[in-house]
Amino acid sequence: MTLNEAHNEALKYKYKKDFRKNNYSAYSWGHRNNVIDIICSHMIIINKDWNVESATAEALKYQYKKDFRKYSCGAYTWCHRNNIIDSACSHMKSGYTDLTIEIVTQEALKYKTKKEFENGSPREYFYSHSKNIINDICSHMESGRGKWNLLLTHEEALKYTRKVDFQNAPNGAYSYALNKGILDEVCSHMVIGYGFWTISLAQKEAIKYESRKDFERNSCGAYCFAYRNGYLDEICNHMVDKAKTDNNVIYIWKAIGLGQWNDKDIYKIGKTSARLGEERIHFVANEAKIEVEIIIISQVTCKASDLETKILRLGENINLSGFNGASDFRAFSRENIEEAVETITPYIVKDELSHN
Repeated sequence: MTLNEAHNEALKYKYKKDFRKNNYSAYSWGHRNNVIDIICSHMIIINKDWNVESATAEALKYQYKKDFRKYSCGAYTWCHRNNIIDSACSHMKSGYTDLTIEIVTQEALKYKTKKEFENGSPREYFYSHSKNIINDICSHMESGRGKWNLLLTHEEALKYTRKVDFQNAPNGAYSYALNKGILDEVCSHMVIGYGFWTISLAQKEAIKYESRKDFERNSCGAYCFAYRNGYLDEICNHMVDKAKTDNNVIYIWKAIGLGQWNDKDIYKIGKTSARLGEERIHFVANEAKIEVEIIIISQVTCKASDLETKILRLGENINLSGFNGASDFRAFSRENIEEAVETITPYIVKDELSHN
């Protein structure tokens, strides 16, 4: 789905609740991409001022809390915030009218663990939780870690060379060792998380990333190894956030994949340094996960930021957010783009970077 397609879908509705109910895929796309307020800007905003009387009257329309929450979220939320949810919903059915403590106690006896109880009889399980009797009726059950002891946990740990693999194993041995305070003992043979890194491997890993932030977030082991051993600056010297912009290059590129906004193509306007070439362009494109069609990239005699400001005013702000550089995307007509290029042309000092 593109921005324009989601906007066209949203235009079919007057209220967000109708949009959400009838086209949840487009609605959720807008939320995921932080454009929901943009595509719903034409909609009527309902701001009802709830009070005890009106919220209680609204609650009387429903037999179950789940329906109250689903169909009148505003009143439901107001009741919760003002601590009257129990009194407003006192007439409602619990949803467990056929269950009693005796019934769920007998049901629990069928299972050996709480997990089996939850999976096999979820209504009885959650009813027990709501009545705060879950521990009492499950007292006969195994903990789920009952099979583990020091010897068995140590034997299980020996299958792994790294703590992270031991931790990700689905058998509960890691949790048992952690809770019993024997984790370091059973993991004493394991390689420390950053022990397998070398300067060569860390450098190869660093090359995958355009910024230190992404490097640290996606490959913490290599990042920490380089930091602890004093190699971080050396292996990160190619990254965008290592070098400040010289503010001497202006660029415009078309965002392939974002579709159109009000029948106009979407472009990114920005500034960078001649020494960085197209690095900044591809960094932002990777962050946004979109393809690039460069319109122009040229070194200029003035401050590139001054030209950037003028060109941004020519386009329509689509208010993108959620990734680096998102605020500089604009919707341009063909005439707007031609005017933008004409604005840049008198200041170009080198045309070897220009794209036609």
